Amino acid sequence: MQIKKTAMLFFLLLLPYIVFSLECSTTNDCNDDSYCTTESCNSGNCSYANVGGCIKDNFKFVGDSFAMGEGSCRNTYEYDGVYREDNKIVLVKGSETISLNFNNNLSNYYGHPIIYDFKILNATVAFNLRYNETQNFLYLEDVNKTCPVVDQCSSNENCTDDNVCTIDECTGTPLACKHSMVAYCKSNDGCCPGKCNATNDNDCITDQCSTNEDCNDNNPCTNDLCDGTPKLCVNAATTDCADNDNCCPAGCAYNTDKDCEKPIICGDNICEANETKENCCKDCDCAEDYECAENRCQKTKKAIAKESLEINEDFRKKQEKLLSDGFSLNKILFSETAAGFSFEYTYSKGDKERAIKGVMDSQGKVKQINTAGGAPVLWYAVILVLIFLITIAGLSHYRNFRHKKEEEKEKYYAGLLQQKFQKPRQPFYRR
Repeated sequence: MQIKKTAMLFFLLLLPYIVFSLECSTTNDCNDDSYCTTESCNSGNCSYANVGGCIKDNFKFVGDSFAMGEGSCRNTYEYDGVYREDNKIVLVKGSETISLNFNNNLSNYYGHPIIYDFKILNATVAFNLRYNETQNFLYLEDVNKTCPVVDQCSSNENCTDDNVCTIDECTGTPLACKHSMVAYCKSNDGCCPGKCNATNDNDCITDQCSTNEDCNDNNPCTNDLCDGTPKLCVNAATTDCADNDNCCPAGCAYNTDKDCEKPIICGDNICEANETKENCCKDCDCAEDYECAENRCQKTKKAIAKESLEINEDFRKKQEKLLSDGFSLNKILFSETAAGFSFEYTYSKGDKERAIKGVMDSQGKVKQINTAGGAPVLWYAVILVLIFLITIAGLSHYRNFRHKKEEEKEKYYAGLLQQKFQKPRQPFYRR
């Protein structure tokens, strides 16, 4: 009995050692996450065997990126989704897809064979891959395949042309040298592009000018100088207030520089500088039918009254009647009176005349208006002829009358003289 107890105690002491010394109970307990090994569990111990020809880094899963090819044929691929479509595996990257054909009848541990053709210029490079639909991965059998298209360079240093004004690059597919002209202005690069100068690129060392005259910008408000090394044109703004230089610098005024605009001095009876009828009618007067009031050109009362008359309904009817009868406006008399205004619009047709006459009050309201018939022009001529003839006849009659009177006077005095000489003499003593 004592021996059984001792054996039982010894077994219990060894049991933890036996249990915790076992590595596995199934093959899954030996998974080392390596696709290049096969795992097995033998008597509680894991064992591993390398898969021949397997390269661990050549396994690519959803979300991985991978590169294949060398030189001009090297290209990087990405995919964030994959699905099978009959005998094709479709790689998805965003909205782009790549369909790859695979042989569903041939397969090994890595998957079904795939041939991916990479097109470059006129050549095709075939890459061998495999797709394992069970584990959903790609296996790259070809990675560093050489390219039939030869690169002409491998780095920018291979393309140096010893021209400081070119940018030398090894670029394109296949790689080739490209030489682009420098277009930007940068100091100390040994190049002065055509659009640059010494102010923005110290590599431009040629003089821009030789004398101040070379820098004339035809602006009277700049001082034109040829200065510095190299010689450059400097056109500095004039700041001095000086007469007769055709420039009025900022801050100057007419009282310190007569080239500046003369201010308006309204009321000196001289229309000058920038004075106009609109801003200084005191000096520049106003147009016809306008008068200067409160230094503004305003219509005269006469002009306002004339406009009021010409839109008066009675006046317009009379005028339209004359115009429809064939008369045309010949003369306008419109004048101010003590009580307001008087007007006379004369119309003529051949030797006939008509006139619209009337008066207006001081407010321009028509008080009297009528149409008067004028004497024909021929009658004026007849009257003038009659007056001329009457005047001639009168003058002739007057001359005959004077002549007769002179004859009668001479006859009278002649009679008196005759009587005097015919009277007898009286004796001396009777005188």
